This record gives sequence, structure tokens and C-alpha cells, in this order.
Amino acid sequence: AVAGHDRKEANRRESPILQLVWRSAYRCGEASIDREHQELFERSNALIQSVVASEGNGNRRLEAIDQLIASVVAHFSNEEAVLARCGYAGLEAHALQHQRLVTQARRLSERAATGDLSLGEVVSFVALDVVVSHLLHEDRKFFPLLKSQSQLQKEAAS
Repeated sequence: AVAGHDRKEANRRESPILQLVWRSAYRCGEASIDREHQELFERSNALIQSVVASEGNGNRRLEAIDQLIASVVAHFSNEEAVLARCGYAGLEAHALQHQRLVTQARRLSERAATGDLSLGEVVSFVALDVVVSHLLHEDRKFFPLLKSQSQLQKEAAS
């Protein structure tokens, strides 16, 4: 019974406390954006887990934050270029939202460097601000445009 208990404890320690799960329903139809969105889920999970696991190890946390910021900045740049090519009418407002999120991420990074960043703040930013509010809500506004562009490309190719 003790061995079974130890195994359960080990499994509990290895499984994440919180994990964002990518679903195929989150795809917009543009391969590079879908790939980057999925990567942002992975980077967000890595950051959350590093904060949980890095008691006393701020370097792991800073590295995870920096990796997430780099991925977010690269993704936003690509997304804005794709939306410009497609003639997305809401591009200017969307780009401003991107700037706000990057500024917020950099502030969190600065606070993490001083050791003044809680798990709750990381989860709130990553899960609520980036994933739910932006990727799953704001980005959905341009999904119909990208899906129609993708359909037009398929029809032109056949």
C-alpha cells in the first residue's frame, strides 16, 4: 500500500497544477498563425510550471518569461503582416492590443527579476489576458477573413 501511495504522490508532483489545453477548434485556418498560437499555449504552460517549480530559482522563471515574450512578439509581428496582406479592417486596433500585451509582459518580466511576481499574476496574465481575452476572443474576429482567404486559395489551386 505504501508503494502505491508513493506512486500516486509522484504522479501528482509530475502533473501540472494548471495547464492550458490547445484544441483544434482554436484554429483560424492560416497555418503560421495556428502554429504560433499552439506554441504560445506551450510557452504559457512552461511559464506557469516554471513559476510553480522555481521556488528560490528565479533564473528559470525569468528564462520562461523571456521565451514567452520573444514568442509573443514574433507571433504578433507575423499575425499583423498576415492581416495586412488580407486587408483586415481592424488591424490598427488589433496592433494596439498587441502593444499593450507586450508592454504588460515586459513589466511582469521586470517584476520577476526583482522577485516580486506571484503565481496568481502569471496565471492571470497568461491564461486570462493572453489566451482567453486575446487569442480566443479578439483573434476570433479575423478568423472568418482568414478562412475565406484559405478557401479562395484552395479553389484557385484546383
